[in-house]
Amino acid sequence: RRKGQRPIDRVHTKREERQRQQQAPNQRIELIIMVAASLEQQQELQQKSGDELKMAIADVTARRKDLIRQTWSQIECTKSSRFVTAFYERLFAKYPQVTPMFDKISLQSQSKKLYEVVCVAVRCMDDLTELIPVLQDLGRRHAVAYQVQRQHYAVVTEIFVETLYEFFKTSCLDEQRSPAASVLLLDVTDAWSWVLTLIGDIMADAGDQAMQNRATM
Repeated sequence: RRKGQRPIDRVHTKREERQRQQQAPNQRIELIIMVAASLEQQQELQQKSGDELKMAIADVTARRKDLIRQTWSQIECTKSSRFVTAFYERLFAKYPQVTPMFDKISLQSQSKKLYEVVCVAVRCMDDLTELIPVLQDLGRRHAVAYQVQRQHYAVVTEIFVETLYEFFKTSCLDEQRSPAASVLLLDVTDAWSWVLTLIGDIMADAGDQAMQNRATM
């Protein structure tokens, strides 16, 4: 107990700390939404200010959300099982060190869970804050039960985007074979990198906090 601090003061301090922790993911979402990933977009935004800047950022975010919905809809309709299978094949081939993390897990069950999480994220695209409690719970459980660490989420984003790129590269480039098709493909990978980084950061934050809490128990 700090000198001169009353019990009621400590209660208020703990309550304020919990409120700050609850607000942190919302602030992170706002920050990530405000950031345009591509250099070209950043340069365009740097030339704007005030309301014009806000509108430009909103346009970038809306464009990303539309691309995510459109591409995932195509995967759901025609390629869902093949996509998830290709994701894990690429993951284990490129990062064999993570394979032991799946030894006691049914890969079929895990594939289904991954697919369902992405589906929920896509459905909540217009209000990503709805996802925060779900993602925090997943992050805590992954950290405690499977020793998933922050760097693993970056790996998932990398492999997911690479798999997505390969799935759409053939259709985009073979059907159109134009600079516009190449730009579209880059925009798609940018959009998914944006949302997966957001999801991974929220889960990693919750996992870090859960492990810190266990260490101090």
